[in-house]
Amino acid sequence: MTYHPVINFAYFTAVIVFAVILFHPLAGAISLAGACSYALMLNGKKAARFMAGIPLVVMLLVLILNPLFVHKGVSVLFMIGDIQFTKEAVVYGASSALMTGAVIMWFYCYGLVMTSDRFMAVFGRIAPASSLVFSMVLRFLPRFTDQASRIDEAQRGLLVAAAETAHDPGADIGMGQVASPGADPGAGSGETPDDGDKTAGGTKRSTAKKDRVKRTVGQVSMLTTWALENSIETADSMRARGYGLPGRTNYSGFKMRKKDVVMMAFLAVICISLAAGRAAGNMSFYAYPVIMTSVMDMREAAMFIVYSVMCWLPALMMAEEEMEWKRSRSRI
Repeated sequence: MTYHPVINFAYFTAVIVFAVILFHPLAGAISLAGACSYALMLNGKKAARFMAGIPLVVMLLVLILNPLFVHKGVSVLFMIGDIQFTKEAVVYGASSALMTGAVIMWFYCYGLVMTSDRFMAVFGRIAPASSLVFSMVLRFLPRFTDQASRIDEAQRGLLVAAAETAHDPGADIGMGQVASPGADPGAGSGETPDDGDKTAGGTKRSTAKKDRVKRTVGQVSMLTTWALENSIETADSMRARGYGLPGRTNYSGFKMRKKDVVMMAFLAVICISLAAGRAAGNMSFYAYPVIMTSVMDMREAAMFIVYSVMCWLPALMMAEEEMEWKRSRSRI
């Protein structure tokens, strides 16, 4: 995160592209491990909870569904009825699961690092209108969900307050109704106590459903009103700041430094090496009809080492920065 946004964007683009291109079980495991380590260092326990959710579920689905629907391969492990489960389909499903999980986690890290201001710094000059719209959408989504949770909490608080007020005879419960002491709920309705007992359960359930629907509709209405007002305020602010006027300059707080140029050159060397090695047949993996991989020679091992450096680079750099920070604090 200490590098220029162009470097961050180039790195995530490269690591996601090679996670898909280098379709190999070992490469998928390396990429997934690097992405998970980086996510944990960026977001801690929140990243761990995220990993236990969507990525894990998607990986399990891919791992299970591939041998369930794909029956290619010559090594039959077992059969359920007429359906055969092959070793090749299981291995291919595992490789696909590792690759899918790695891509999801790299996109998760991308969302943490590439904030709206960093995205604007990359594409602000190339496509100012499109990048602005995209960055505003990225900024609006978390605000939208946060406002929705606030409205929901406020509605629940009103319900609790109304329920507490309803226990006080003669108190206004907030709906324009006043409960009278000793009043009979069925008075004036023509119902006997037995009839009320028979219909009480169904009436309460239908009333509860209607209340939930009304509350949801009210929350959506308030959220829509807030979104429209927020968009009007944003448009007025942009107009007041001169957005869209000819000759208006764009400010960027990010400057390309020497270490950014060095890192860009380092990433270019890694990408060229991996692309050349893959074009030469290294890190190859085929599951059908039989499992075949490229021979693990010195060049193959060097490819995996280079790929490991690429995937673990941000996590190692963050670890080194934290160690340096702790050493600096210890010297104070």
